[in-house]
Amino acid sequence: TRDRFGAMMPPAEASPEAQAGFAEFRIHCSKCHAVNGQGGAIGPELNAAASPVEYRPRDWLRTWIDDPSRIAPAARMPALNPALPDRERTIDRILAYLESMARARRTSGGS
Repeated sequence: TRDRFGAMMPPAEASPEAQAGFAEFRIHCSKCHAVNGQGGAIGPELNAAASPVEYRPRDWLRTWIDDPSRIAPAARMPALNPALPDRERTIDRILAYLESMARARRTSGGS
């Protein structure tokens, strides 16, 4: 996994929730979003310059990931799969992953 997703991987010291969030992010988000330049290019990059966890409240992000059309009716981003079991936990894990990546970028002095 490190060979394929090296720049996208959370730091080794990231919490188990953030590690699980990395797997969830790859499944549900990385087709459209990149982290540190790895992933899709349809949606915005989610860490290189800034992470949304640094400028959006967690409740706002939870709603956005759950169903963006509740915030912006014309949003291009689809809702997280409604049939997904334990969606709330999946969202929490994705946010933990993004938070760990933002902390690692700030600690390493990345852009």
